[in-house]
Amino acid sequence: MADIIEIEGPDGSVIEFPGGTDDATIQQVMQRTFAPKGQPSFGSQVFDRVSSAASGAVDWVKDAYTGAARKSPDISELPRDVQSTFKPNEGILGAKMSLARGDLGKAGVYRRFFPHDPIDLDEHGNAIVTRDGKQFYLNEPGFSGQDLQDVSSAALIELPFTMAGGRLAGGAGAVGRAVGAGVGAGAGSLVQDFAAQGAGSGQPIDATNAAIAALGGGAFEFASPMLKPFFRRFFGSPKMSSNGTLTDAGRKTLDRMGIDPDEVTPEFSRQFSALAEQATTPDEFANAARHSQAGLFDIPLSAGDASGSVKQQAFEEMAAKSAYGESAEHTMRGFREKQSDAILNARQNVQTELGGQGIDSFEGLQATQSAIRENADTAKAGIRNAYTEATQKNAGVLKSGIKGMAQQVRRNFQNFNSATAPKAASLVKQLEGFEKRFPGNIKSVSVKAIEQFRQQVSALSRSSDPVEKAAAGNIRKSLDNYLDELVDDALLTGDAEALSAFKNARSLRAEFAKKFEGDKILEKLIDQQDGSFLLEPSEATKFLFGTSQLGAKTGTTKAIRRIKKILGPEHPAWLALREEAFLRLFPADKSTIAKFPTAFNKAMKESPELMNELFTLQDIRKLESFGRVISNATHRAPGAVNHSNTASSLSQLAQHVFGNSRAIGSFVANLPGIKDLAQAGRNAVNSSKARAATNPRVSTRSIVPPGLAGTAGSLGTQEYMSPEEKNAKELARALRAGGNPTGNANNPLAAALMRGGQ
Repeated sequence: MADIIEIEGPDGSVIEFPGGTDDATIQQVMQRTFAPKGQPSFGSQVFDRVSSAASGAVDWVKDAYTGAARKSPDISELPRDVQSTFKPNEGILGAKMSLARGDLGKAGVYRRFFPHDPIDLDEHGNAIVTRDGKQFYLNEPGFSGQDLQDVSSAALIELPFTMAGGRLAGGAGAVGRAVGAGVGAGAGSLVQDFAAQGAGSGQPIDATNAAIAALGGGAFEFASPMLKPFFRRFFGSPKMSSNGTLTDAGRKTLDRMGIDPDEVTPEFSRQFSALAEQATTPDEFANAARHSQAGLFDIPLSAGDASGSVKQQAFEEMAAKSAYGESAEHTMRGFREKQSDAILNARQNVQTELGGQGIDSFEGLQATQSAIRENADTAKAGIRNAYTEATQKNAGVLKSGIKGMAQQVRRNFQNFNSATAPKAASLVKQLEGFEKRFPGNIKSVSVKAIEQFRQQVSALSRSSDPVEKAAAGNIRKSLDNYLDELVDDALLTGDAEALSAFKNARSLRAEFAKKFEGDKILEKLIDQQDGSFLLEPSEATKFLFGTSQLGAKTGTTKAIRRIKKILGPEHPAWLALREEAFLRLFPADKSTIAKFPTAFNKAMKESPELMNELFTLQDIRKLESFGRVISNATHRAPGAVNHSNTASSLSQLAQHVFGNSRAIGSFVANLPGIKDLAQAGRNAVNSSKARAATNPRVSTRSIVPPGLAGTAGSLGTQEYMSPEEKNAKELARALRAGGNPTGNANNPLAAALMRGGQ
């Protein structure tokens, strides 16, 4: 066997070649074997990290929590009182250290606060500081209090970017939302690096870590909607209706909302079931029910209207007041204008359904006055014709009856003063002289003569003098009551036909009295002078319904009941009166929209009899539903309209925690062009939020709120996939050689960390 040629490589290893191998061949093999490897590409670095991380996930989780194999039991983490150290223009130590990702960055921040404390490494390569003669970890291996602060700070920085990215690209569906969230997470990672530099870490921007954040954030955001079907499967979303009929679950849901499940229409049931298809919580079912109810009136609801969420309503209110940019303001104002128009259109439709007349204000009372007056005049004409027939049949009243009539009228007239009502007093005296006007053998007074006397009394009852008018009304009432009694007291004279004609006249007169007399409101509504109503329609409306609210006036219910009986429930004038009542609750004016639910509920509470006379049970349920929709559209939850300086207070708190001149917001805001870019981004996000808020379809909650899954995925992926940054021997050499590790890009420790211990 030929001699073996042994060649030692640069790393100390020995390569064997067969004896006789020429030098050129040996040189080629050695060059291929030990040729320096070029710097891997950015994509290769990310891929290598992902591949390496996937192989050790389980072991990593165990070690990440305990850290037992990577720390010394005699050394603990910085005490809370040290972490809470506050330094002007710097902030709080623990919060500032949480911005830096590793020991090197934290050491740099620590030196800002305590520049003279020694920094060293333990046997595992973890950075430790000596404070008051004791050693402490800057970040104890395993899950520690500093880790909790790290996660909180990273989440605080990344979450707004992740949410903004997801919303900006959300219009492209789940993929767009995931991509947007991923880009946002990566941007948040870069911002944290900038903030850490400002806090004193001295470490460069880690683009690879930002890429890992983007990958993790996007992947988790894409996966989060997949949890929804599982959540619905195990926690609810029962079917709300079947073939237009509510299920037990649907009935219970509506009943909790105050909607009578026995009175909903099949159309409502189907719409409610369709909208609740993706609901998973009671709030989402209520959201679907509110949208369904509003849909019956073609009224759009915003996301805040339907959900009742204080946060969402507050955003919509502030957006409409230009707090979130012109685009968001234009969107919300346009929606509210459209919503107001829809409500007024629905108001007109509801009014028409109540009466079918489509009247304007006061036209209902005008029609009612005319219709009742026409009925009264027709009844009077019938009475006159009946009396005429009785006189033609020679019906009469015995003298003894006339005497009793005069006595009764006189007794009832005693409450009046002859001096203040001389004309009425003269009529009483005239009646008392009736007996003397028919001397001799005449035993009765003709009905004709009595009717002529009564017409005199009726004429005086229309006097403009209130005393004479009241006195004449008293005489007429006494006269009519006595004439009614004559029918039963055998004080009439004449043949059978004559008596029958008189009784018919008195019957018609009694019926007239029941319908048109005895109610002061009704009498005044139809009272006329010179052929014109004494009350104009507007005055009549206030006189009947009251000046302030529907049903506020005593006697209205009684008058309405009498009017309904006179006209009948199908008479156009009665239907117009129902519309008039509705107009009292809801005038055709945008400024009164929000007042309708309160006005209706108050009328139902304080005047239920009146409401039940005016409207059927079906009408009332319709109005109740209409009121709930308007309440949802116009009323805001307590706290939704917030005039406090909360945002300013939070800003001051953040400044106190993270410092002043080097705070995250201050640092980022001072970057070239970042302020304008950030403002444009905020405006775009708010505009997107406003458009989403004005979409009338049900917007059910995600199991994981937008951006939260992406942020969680980003943080977890960074922690798991980021490379090991510590190598004990190299760090020890660097510390011994370089001393202070902060602020110098050429520092040996920084170089060692960036090489990853190679």
